[in-house]
Amino acid sequence: MNKGAVIECDNHDELMNKGSTYYNLANTQQLQQNNKVVEILVQSEGEIIEEYKYESMFSILTNIKNDYEYTIWELIKKILKISQPELLVILIGLFASIMNGCIYSIFAVIFSNILQSFTKIDTELKHDAEFWPLKFLVIAVSALICNFIQGTAFEYSGENLHSEFVHQHLLQY
Repeated sequence: MNKGAVIECDNHDELMNKGSTYYNLANTQQLQQNNKVVEILVQSEGEIIEEYKYESMFSILTNIKNDYEYTIWELIKKILKISQPELLVILIGLFASIMNGCIYSIFAVIFSNILQSFTKIDTELKHDAEFWPLKFLVIAVSALICNFIQGTAFEYSGENLHSEFVHQHLLQY
């Protein structure tokens, strides 16, 4: 199809044998999927011959051999070294995660106090009925803020670490 009109209609093999628009499209897609490596060979008479080899990025990366086995502590030190610029953001996210975990314990204590307030009578019951829902509201707002800070901090640091990793390691090939 070209501009909404059917240009060619046939099966894959026959369209490839014709060598027309479909053939060009299929070859373009194949070239985009592969990284072209050009080797220039010089023959004895000085004539230059270009030899094209097509290798995918996966095949290039899988040919890299690393026989060294890292220990857990070496990996932790390596990760800490890489994440050094993002350490403040990671610590903020960690603090928000800890606060977020504490919210559930606080919720359990408040919920038990609400259940205990049902054993009281008249004025105490009315006071507790007005007091404890406000505590639930405070917990909900705290959970919202902690979840937002946690998600934002870890997302920001993860994105920066990922782009740094790609920039350092994958672009060197």
